[in-house]
Amino acid sequence: MAQNPFLKWTITRLNNPKGHPLWFSDGESVTDCPRGAVNLSSRLIVGGQGFLDITVYSGGQHWIALNGEECQVIAASAIELNLSLTLPGNSRCFIVVMKGPGLQAKTIRGSIKPFPPISYEDICYFRSMISERYVPYPKHPSDPPGKDDSQIRTLGKQLFPWSIYSYELAMIVYDWTTPSFVRMVLPMVFQYTDLPQNPFPLDEDSIALMIWRSNWEEYQPSDPDYMRSFFMEPADSLEDVATQLPKISSRLQQSAIVANRLLHAAAYALPRTPVLAKPYLYSGQVDIQDMGTSRFGACFYEFSGNAGPIGQPLEVQLPAALDSFLRPGSIITTKMTWSFTDTIEDAMSHSNGILLIAEPQIGCVVWEEGAYVTDLSVESTKTEYIFTPESRFRVQAHEEWDLGAEGKQIQVIRLMTLPRRVVGHVCAEVGPEEEAAAPSHDGAMSTRVLHDQPLGINLEKPFGDGSALIATDVDALERGGCRLAWHAHGRVGAQGMQWPLLLLLVSSALALALVLLIFRSY
Repeated sequence: MAQNPFLKWTITRLNNPKGHPLWFSDGESVTDCPRGAVNLSSRLIVGGQGFLDITVYSGGQHWIALNGEECQVIAASAIELNLSLTLPGNSRCFIVVMKGPGLQAKTIRGSIKPFPPISYEDICYFRSMISERYVPYPKHPSDPPGKDDSQIRTLGKQLFPWSIYSYELAMIVYDWTTPSFVRMVLPMVFQYTDLPQNPFPLDEDSIALMIWRSNWEEYQPSDPDYMRSFFMEPADSLEDVATQLPKISSRLQQSAIVANRLLHAAAYALPRTPVLAKPYLYSGQVDIQDMGTSRFGACFYEFSGNAGPIGQPLEVQLPAALDSFLRPGSIITTKMTWSFTDTIEDAMSHSNGILLIAEPQIGCVVWEEGAYVTDLSVESTKTEYIFTPESRFRVQAHEEWDLGAEGKQIQVIRLMTLPRRVVGHVCAEVGPEEEAAAPSHDGAMSTRVLHDQPLGINLEKPFGDGSALIATDVDALERGGCRLAWHAHGRVGAQGMQWPLLLLLVSSALALALVLLIFRSY
């Protein structure tokens, strides 16, 4: 393991009275294993609790941060820190005492980042997609080598050891890096998200047009694998695509919603990237060429066209968008997952007229949004970060650069990341008893996104209001070998009603026994 000659740290003492299982995302030993590199963040995973990011960074002086709690380390020579970690276990808190040669002991206290919520029904649905070979996308001869199932399972156990769904979390990230990403993007972008319906209505005409215009190597409407990824047959005309789409649009939309929810959970659980290592991230847009710049504005909840009417194309000319909801100072919320990279050159290779430059909020130690997914990518040499749906940004500035071919101007939009809007925490359902018995706390807490209407991804509930499952979804769950949680052992609310009923029965029995005893005494 490469070391920073000026700063190393090792967990030498561990006080873990509750016996929480512990892992580091690098796969190395938790204790007595020296770590430390310039601008590197290591993620400690605490079973039943969440994540502790230990980040070393240097901007002329050495600092160490634990989940954002920072401490400056001052020394004239090389620094070797010994960390004593205490996990009380009765709450998501930690205490770290740092010691080193010639250094005064320092104590840092903070909170463990909670695990992301994961819906059991989402897992069942995704398993059906795998079993029916929609996931991962079939490998073509011209594709990169990719990863086999065994490699994905191994990476899942390393990166998501806290979850009994580690394989599914690894697979959804891997599948995102394949042509499947188009299926995850189009139904999210082309939703009328300001209409009070659940699920949101789709702009089916625009989706059909985007599928028909696909012209990316072998990924065309004439290719059986490509069209099967949309649950459709090869098409030889736009009318053919438009005829097939209404028959499968509900399934297509649900598959995208489920995939993006799982992708969000996986991205949140991956190790963080220090800001000083990557102060900016770049994205060439629109990354689906056939969408064109006129549909870039449809990627945001703030676009007024989301109010319909149904049938009105979800598009807006880029200058109009830049003068309204994308003007500097505006706050925007994404409807889809965005891909970023760490160089302008790489971003421009995917640009179709727009370049996004993102920076974190001032004071951030790591990128809390923007997860590094290259380790799980089909292309191991392609640097990729993802921002999942409902990521929020403040528009900082507009610029025009002459970066395009033949002097073509590129519209540059500078963005600053913002925290997701959440309110409170609610308990999430767990799966069947045999799954819940495993040492996992998936979905211990869930967060509700604060919007007037439930968003397309709605992290709190697996399919909107829980009653929006259509027949094909139920069939898919059963084909995946899963029982719906409420079929298996009732809803949480129903279970909560069992206790009052039991108390009533017991008290009635005691009262009857007392009456009989009094009667016999006479």
